[in-house]
Amino acid sequence: MTLSKIPKTNRIKKGIDPKKKKILFVLLIFISTNFILAKSERDTDKHIAGLYDESWSIRLKSALVLGKNKDHKAIKPLVRTLSDDNIYVRKYTAKALIQIGKPSFDLLTISIRDVDWFVRKESVYALSEIDGVRALRFLTVALGDRDARVVNEVKIALIKIGKPAIKPVIVLLNNRDGDVQRNAGYILSKIGKPAVKPLIKTLRKKDCYVV
Repeated sequence: MTLSKIPKTNRIKKGIDPKKKKILFVLLIFISTNFILAKSERDTDKHIAGLYDESWSIRLKSALVLGKNKDHKAIKPLVRTLSDDNIYVRKYTAKALIQIGKPSFDLLTISIRDVDWFVRKESVYALSEIDGVRALRFLTVALGDRDARVVNEVKIALIKIGKPAIKPVIVLLNNRDGDVQRNAGYILSKIGKPAVKPLIKTLRKKDCYVV
């Protein structure tokens, strides 16, 4: 029997099917590209330098990568980048510090007292997300911040922390600053049932101005 007479289904296929070859080629490109990107993302120094680039998009990308890599050497540069003039860079820098986690905590307790309100605001957010309970003593102080935007971030953070925040917030009901008292009362009311009795008890004091 000649080859031409052998049914097609019985013939031995030589080489790789063109469709499979194309798939393999695409897969190879995908793997090699990801390898290159992974290698690039591990280059911490490169991305720390990127935080100071003129382009806000490069600064944002660098913050994203540094947060993903969780390299502790990036913490100080990231904290400094909280003062960036671009709101998106600041937001993603705070998220990067949250991704790095507890090693960022101590420096954020310093930046929460920065002269720039947006640095203080993002520091409040990052601290509360990293370890809200541990951050309570810094957050309760920040409730007296001179900028309403920072105070609003503190209120959100303390409400989210919930029950562990009740005791330190109750103390603020006797603060000399009426705004702090009112904000403390608001936080307790939003925390809800666990705070009801302590709140009522404090409201009975004539020197309290909670509304």
